[in-house]
Amino acid sequence: MFGEIDWPCDVLTLFRDTNLGCRLSVSGGIDWFFEHEDSGIILEDDTVPHQSFFAFCEENLRRYANQESVAMISGNNFTSVGSCVDDSYFFSAYGGVWGWATWKRAWGNYDRAMTWAQDGRKRKVMARLSVNQKARSYWNWAYLGVTNGIFDTWDFQWTFTVADHKQYVIVPVTNLVENIGFGNDATHTSSGEAPRPVTSGAISLPIRHCNILERKLEFEIQNARLLPERRPLVLALRGLVAGFIRYGLDPLYKRFR
Repeated sequence: MFGEIDWPCDVLTLFRDTNLGCRLSVSGGIDWFFEHEDSGIILEDDTVPHQSFFAFCEENLRRYANQESVAMISGNNFTSVGSCVDDSYFFSAYGGVWGWATWKRAWGNYDRAMTWAQDGRKRKVMARLSVNQKARSYWNWAYLGVTNGIFDTWDFQWTFTVADHKQYVIVPVTNLVENIGFGNDATHTSSGEAPRPVTSGAISLPIRHCNILERKLEFEIQNARLLPERRPLVLALRGLVAGFIRYGLDPLYKRFR
């Protein structure tokens, strides 16, 4: 793959000697990336971006480079919001990460340990993400899954970080990145079929910029309808069981083995 790059550039690579898991591997890789660059585009594995995705990210990376209130450029929009929008994008409290872009200044806030929850800001963070009850349940489920060690992931922590800093995400009027990684052998998308439309399309160029920095609540409401039903209580109980095994049975096992 890297040997096929035929345009003038420097190619830097980071290969791990051991499997660090999704959480540390991806977030650590982004840490490493921003040791070398001030901004950049990030693609998840098994994704296919439309060519216009790169122009969309590149121009907005330049335009919002010094605007602290903007944390991220997403390449995903799974809703119908956009068909009646005159600009090329709008703003939201969060966005998809199949393909996205950000800046070193924004990623520097990344709170892997989610210290905001211990510092008394959990209610405000959840409120910013919870446009309705379904969204509230989903994000509480995500929080419990991460804190209880059930989810080995990095992206929920990033969404929470952006919400904690009351920042905005740029969302395109059309989906620009397709995910082809759904299947029985997938790590996180093993249901076999995508739970939402994943085809990508082109965004019209030149980009028509949005000059109103406010959340598009219509998008967040539609996006909440696409979220899977989640029950935080189930994860809380799983966390208690895991804690009992970890701190109860494990010492006994070590003692008598």
